[in-house]
Amino acid sequence: MTHMNYKEQARSMPYDGPNPIRMSERSWRLMMAPLTPEQRSELTQLWEQARYTSRIAISSVSPSGDASSGALENAETAMTMLLDKLSELNVRHPVEGLVLVGSAV
Repeated sequence: MTHMNYKEQARSMPYDGPNPIRMSERSWRLMMAPLTPEQRSELTQLWEQARYTSRIAISSVSPSGDASSGALENAETAMTMLLDKLSELNVRHPVEGLVLVGSAV
């Protein structure tokens, strides 16, 4: 579960964009542009937390390929909170010009 199975988590949510923790900062700012400063600030904090906990979960993978259950749980919780807030605010991503980190386009 390197970058969360966000598609599975997001199935019941209206957010249908790319995995937010894999978005470049430029793409994230572009997606946040229509929101109020308060909304942007809150979402950016959630975004940074989700990215951080994801990196911790990935770095906690043991030689056998298993990640720490606590690290995975923290990462999943952070991602869920971010997706819930994106859904609550009805955030949409701009399709054109979207650059994903590590994506093969």
